[in-house]
Amino acid sequence: MPARSIRFYLILINLLYGIQSARAADDFELCNHTSLDPSAGIPACTRLIEREGASSNVPGFYNNRGIGKIRIGDIPNAIDDFSSALNRNPKFADAYKNRGIARQMSGDYDKAISDFNQGLRFDPNSAALLNARGSALFSKEEYDRAIIDFNSAIAQDKNYIKAYINRGLTYVYRRKLDLAIADFDQVVQLAPTDPTGYLNRAAAKIDENNLESAISDLSEAIRLSPNASAGYTRRGEAWRLTGDLAKAMQDHDKAIELERTAEAFNNRALVWKDQNQLDKAIADCNEALLIDPKFFLALVNRGEVWRIQGKLEQALNDLNKAVSLDPKSPVALSYRGAVLRDRGDLKRSVADYTEAQKNVPDFVLAYVGRGLTYEKLGNVASARTDYQKALALTPDADASLAKPARELARARLDAIAEAELAKAQAAEEAATSKAAATESEKAEAGKSARFAAEQRAQSEEKSREKAAAEARAKQELQARLNAEVEARVKEQVDRRAAAAAAAAEARVNAEAQARAAENARVLAEAEAKVKADIEAKANARLEERLRAEIKAREEQTALQEAAKTAADRLRLTKERGVRVALVIGNSNYQAVPVLPNPKKDAAAVAASFTKLGFQTVISEGDLTRSQFLSKLRQFEDMAATSDWAVIYFAGHGLEMDGVNYLLPIDVQLKSDRDVEDEAISLDRVLHATERARKLRLVILDSCRDNPFLVKMRRTMAARSIGRGLARIEPDGGTLVAYAAREGQISRDGNGEHSPFTTAFLKHIEDPNLEINMLFRRIRDDVLSETQRLQEPFTYGSLPGADFYFALK
Repeated sequence: MPARSIRFYLILINLLYGIQSARAADDFELCNHTSLDPSAGIPACTRLIEREGASSNVPGFYNNRGIGKIRIGDIPNAIDDFSSALNRNPKFADAYKNRGIARQMSGDYDKAISDFNQGLRFDPNSAALLNARGSALFSKEEYDRAIIDFNSAIAQDKNYIKAYINRGLTYVYRRKLDLAIADFDQVVQLAPTDPTGYLNRAAAKIDENNLESAISDLSEAIRLSPNASAGYTRRGEAWRLTGDLAKAMQDHDKAIELERTAEAFNNRALVWKDQNQLDKAIADCNEALLIDPKFFLALVNRGEVWRIQGKLEQALNDLNKAVSLDPKSPVALSYRGAVLRDRGDLKRSVADYTEAQKNVPDFVLAYVGRGLTYEKLGNVASARTDYQKALALTPDADASLAKPARELARARLDAIAEAELAKAQAAEEAATSKAAATESEKAEAGKSARFAAEQRAQSEEKSREKAAAEARAKQELQARLNAEVEARVKEQVDRRAAAAAAAAEARVNAEAQARAAENARVLAEAEAKVKADIEAKANARLEERLRAEIKAREEQTALQEAAKTAADRLRLTKERGVRVALVIGNSNYQAVPVLPNPKKDAAAVAASFTKLGFQTVISEGDLTRSQFLSKLRQFEDMAATSDWAVIYFAGHGLEMDGVNYLLPIDVQLKSDRDVEDEAISLDRVLHATERARKLRLVILDSCRDNPFLVKMRRTMAARSIGRGLARIEPDGGTLVAYAAREGQISRDGNGEHSPFTTAFLKHIEDPNLEINMLFRRIRDDVLSETQRLQEPFTYGSLPGADFYFALK
């Protein structure tokens, strides 16, 4: 082979090796984040498995791929991947945990527990494994054993929030609401900005009928996550239970406006039912079941509304489905018992109520319902027993059902008592009539018996006289004995009284001497106190005068320093001009997983701008498209009268056909045609700054791993969608800073902030860094932090003046 050809071959090999290494690095990154982006992560893990063969890394790749398959709902193949990981590394505790979770999701609880047990052999102190096993035991309704595992998980990690949540939910099922609320209190303490703790605590408070406190918790959950529907619809249910149906309806409407969930429609149906608008209640239950055909509560509530309307066959059909979904639900069984009673199937009705009581022994509605069925069977004694039991149970548990049921029990007991009284009066009247009819017969019989009665009376009179004589003798003897006892007692009382009088006199004398000594002591202390008070007041007046003089001097010095600082700031403001900023952080995207850092990044940047003397800083988070455009228009008007106009954005962004877009939280991006309609172009953002007189700066931390790209349907083959943002050439006097240069992905980071924002916050307050040097320092820090996988870059040019963020 000629030398030139050999050299070309070696260059080609090196080039291919370099490309392969870059791809491998990308695959590692994608495979490690499979849970966030399964569509990209699963193929990346597959490539790594095929590439690395028998490498020790391969079990980890199988494990990560299995996690991605769980995320897309492919549970059987996820289990196969975890098994492949364990075949290659039988001591891989994390793979046991993940396979156990997959098996639990498929309903195979015993095999799941077996996997968790195996994982605990190799990692006995794993809070995650203990929590997972407890969750599987909870699914098997082995609540006591589940609580033991949650206790152990918390013992291993006092801050393990998932274990507190799971233990709290288990306590709710055990109807130990005080313990459940204590666990949710701990969740709120550990994660005060996460609405999960407030939502769960509110549910427990609703169960214990503490509605005012539940509403307070739900209002806080709404404040923390104002665009989530769960807080609104659950607060609506709490308002309904208080009787405020107007507020309940308002909250449910807001929840449905935010997100059309089965829960929200089901809860609004209950308000329609309370307003006796039963057709609307049915319509909302229908909508809930369209969204989720197995939504248990919608079936239960629709069945009850059908029963109220007299449509018993439809009611029974719904409630049979509900019981098949949850055979132990006391509500479904009790509602079906009522339908069966209305249909005349009384034995099955009693059986349903009895089963409900067996599952939840303090479920008031089941006792009242069975009592009504017993009455219909004519078994009044059993009905009375059930009503009395219902009234003996607490009305706070399941209050929305228990309270009206208890009122019905009282009414039925009163009706039973009135019926029995009327029956007794009728029986008495009948007995009186019968007695009058037989009176004459009794008179005739009496004549023959009178002589015998007279003889018996004479004998009884003699016996009574003898007994009376014996009684008088006994009374006289007892009187003598009482008199002797009384005399002895009086003698003892007199002796004791004399002794008590002598002791009292001695005590009075001693107390008088003690009082005299005490009075002398008090007088001496009072004189000393008066003297001390006079001296203290004199010293206090002297100290007060000294403090006043010192304070006056300090205030004068402070005023002088404040005047100097104000003058310095006025001078610097005149030199640097009016500076305004718009800061946006989008984290809670509605169609894809949450980004942890953008809202925190934006809040920190806004605080830094304020500290650096920006006259106006607009700080926003989680903006929809309409809100985003509204803020740009507001900022555009401010920029027209400013010298500096700065926009910072953190969140998702993408490039299509060479045009860059920033993504509001309400984008769906089901196809590439939706980008222009749903996203905000970078040109529109730049337009908002263009009237600033000196500096126009846009900072974008927005090229993070983008899950929209893998799910977006392409409608035009010629339309290209790139990785990261595209290079731009802004007008003079405008600078655009990317967290990652064109074609790269910006990392969200594992710390409090993204790598780019961390570096930006670190350097922005250095008064010695001109803006160009500032972004160079940021570049160096991010390259180092990300192992050169992410390189910040600036585009555009600035005029000859120096620009500093920090005031010297």
